[in-house]
Amino acid sequence: DLSSEHTCWIDSQTNCDCGILEESDTSDVLRATANESRWFMLGVELHVSHATLERIKLDYRQAQECQYHMLHAWISSGNATWSKLIAALRSPVLGNLQLAQEIEVKYMNVKTEVNNTPVM
Repeated sequence: DLSSEHTCWIDSQTNCDCGILEESDTSDVLRATANESRWFMLGVELHVSHATLERIKLDYRQAQECQYHMLHAWISSGNATWSKLIAALRSPVLGNLQLAQEIEVKYMNVKTEVNNTPVM
């Protein structure tokens, strides 16, 4: 059944949202993006307002704290999805294709192929 809440079978050309992320998903999203250190540019790509990003930059010192609060602001917007996060990571600005693929596999249950061998 393809309608389960966080399960989605897609290929790289399909934009499947698989449901809106909720505040309770913030820690999962933070863990998933831990290897992306450019929190400010990620926020720009996720369409977090510039004013919000600047406030976060002033209010918090540690990059991980900034990333958490940026992701929380994005998720609180009410239209955050795994596929939007993946698209932001794949954008020319960030170009983090490896992390985007890892998130697809782990959080969206996307099958990929490595050396022509299906990965489950």
